[in-house]
Amino acid sequence: MVGEITAIGFPSFIRNALGAVLVILVNNLIGKYVIDEPDIYISIFGVVNRLLMFLLMPGFGLVQGLQPIVGYNFGAKLHQRLYDVIAYTKKLMLIYFIGAMTISLLFAKQLFLLFSEEQNEIFMTAGPMALRWVSLGFVLISFQIILSSVYQAMGYPVRAFLVAMSRQFILFIPLVFLFTYLWGVQGIWFTFMASDLIAGFLSYIVFRYEMKDLKKKIPLDTNLAN
Repeated sequence: MVGEITAIGFPSFIRNALGAVLVILVNNLIGKYVIDEPDIYISIFGVVNRLLMFLLMPGFGLVQGLQPIVGYNFGAKLHQRLYDVIAYTKKLMLIYFIGAMTISLLFAKQLFLLFSEEQNEIFMTAGPMALRWVSLGFVLISFQIILSSVYQAMGYPVRAFLVAMSRQFILFIPLVFLFTYLWGVQGIWFTFMASDLIAGFLSYIVFRYEMKDLKKKIPLDTNLAN
């Protein structure tokens, strides 16, 4: 029982732990590629990171509410209800993240001012631009978050782990080294966008496959009920 609980909760633990690792990695890369005033870019990353956490929080709240419903219906083999609740959550997540992306693109400077009173010209120019680049990945990130959470709720820890790692580890680390080599500190913001878009697109493909497979099981439930 303890092993099963640990296995199911492990992806969330790793996701949170990797967040700290990525902060250290990005700060070191900023120190390497920014010769003049690296502290300003470290501050920019700090604000972008806080804004990301703030903007992602409602999405994670939605899937945390989804997980017990998925777990119950999956265990009870109520595939119609399972399909409906996942599809409905997907719509909510897409609407929210498209809205979050739009707000970030249009009001990046205002959002930055909420978290810092820094009036440095570089900070107020490069910071909002960094947020805009990062937020472009929001359009597909909902599929990655839903897929990882659904796998976790269904008791598939390995699948949940791989989906969670795709964005924060498997894609991010090689891309951030490549992009910073090509574009310097700007490559960091491109990495966030690219890893979110690639992981989101791959998750979308798997998500569609899983939903089609789930839909095939619905007539079987009807036949068994009759």
